[in-house]
Amino acid sequence: MALGRRQDFEMHSGDDLDLVITVQDPAGAGVIVSGVTDAVRWQLGRLATGSIGPATPGSPLVAKSMASGQIVVSGLSGYVVVLSGVDTADLRTADYYHELEIVVSGRTTTAMYGVTTIQSDLVE
Repeated sequence: MALGRRQDFEMHSGDDLDLVITVQDPAGAGVIVSGVTDAVRWQLGRLATGSIGPATPGSPLVAKSMASGQIVVSGLSGYVVVLSGVDTADLRTADYYHELEIVVSGRTTTAMYGVTTIQSDLVE
């Protein structure tokens, strides 16, 4: 379906954030996702030391899904992952790994992955 595209971002712990993800094919063109509702999942976990990837696969610190309403379709070729302050309030300043996975007709695709840098905030 789509090529896994690296998308890094930064945020402060405890902040709300609408993470906009555009799904692209290998040529960089947007993939129409408006009908893709089988299974869309986004997770954030600890980053493996020395490489990009999860330190502990299958052990997310934050998990969002379309089924729960925490991921919504945005336009023709994108999704918005809705993060609220409580999702990251307890995370310390560090780099984390995140990934968006789509399952269509039983076929799984990692549509996006990357590094999330979380900064502690001063104002609580």
